[in-house]
Amino acid sequence: MNTTLVSTMTTTPFVTLDTKLEEYDFVMIFFILAFGCPVLCYIYGICWFNGCCLTKRKEWRTIYTPFTKEDLIRDFQALAFYGEYVSGHGFTKAIAQPTELSKWEDPVRVRLLFGPSVSAKTRESDRQTVTELLDRLTNVTRHPIMLVEDNSNFDVLVANEDERYDILTQLQHQRHPIGHQSASLLKTIPKELQCVVLAYSSTPFYKKYVQALAVIRAEHPPLLRKACFHEEIAQGLGLSNDSPKARPSIFNDDDEFALLTEYDEILLNILYDSRLRSGMSLNTAAPVLRQIINERYP
Repeated sequence: MNTTLVSTMTTTPFVTLDTKLEEYDFVMIFFILAFGCPVLCYIYGICWFNGCCLTKRKEWRTIYTPFTKEDLIRDFQALAFYGEYVSGHGFTKAIAQPTELSKWEDPVRVRLLFGPSVSAKTRESDRQTVTELLDRLTNVTRHPIMLVEDNSNFDVLVANEDERYDILTQLQHQRHPIGHQSASLLKTIPKELQCVVLAYSSTPFYKKYVQALAVIRAEHPPLLRKACFHEEIAQGLGLSNDSPKARPSIFNDDDEFALLTEYDEILLNILYDSRLRSGMSLNTAAPVLRQIINERYP
């Protein structure tokens, strides 16, 4: 089974203000104007957002970030045909070299695994978040994606640093498809990474996804947890790269947007068009991609 580190979310070192300003936003603006971002990061980044100095935008659609058909083509190619990391080499960043298209063909069965430190209230909140997200993704992709208690093929582990090692070891003993190399990688996630997802294809030559495993730090505050669920589960469906030009999108390392946007949904809908098949090269898929987008935006 071939393993690919699909996506991670890193701590963002700057502030993006929400379009709907709330009371704390005005306080943040004051500190930016008076003292600059370093003081703001110290006050809010550590104390409030657990080291993540940002206020993420939460809107689904925004008139301030229009996009064209050419934007869609460019961003889809960057997200679906290039990897963020070198396959089989841990957290080594990939060079700009295209790979084949990867996606799921079987129904995606998502299971939530919680560490002992996660309270019952938080577990219920996380289940609600993921259930709503999976319903959206099913509607967008027209591919069956559901939350299950067992017989899963996409596991999402929510645990703190101390619990993660033990739970991954237990999964290995239960004959989970996670291999020794993958387990070692996930047991030693760099501290600057907020969440991670690995996807497994049946062979190195056939890019159909058959298994995935995401890890989310249990210590995260609510918005960051929700952002991790949205990004890692969505990227685990096949849009495995990030691009600085993809906007408005969560598939962008600047972390401007916290939650799945209309633009992201369009990209996922294109990915699961039946004319785009697992294993397609960029050159083979390019005319098909343009045809799909031209049909939708004549």
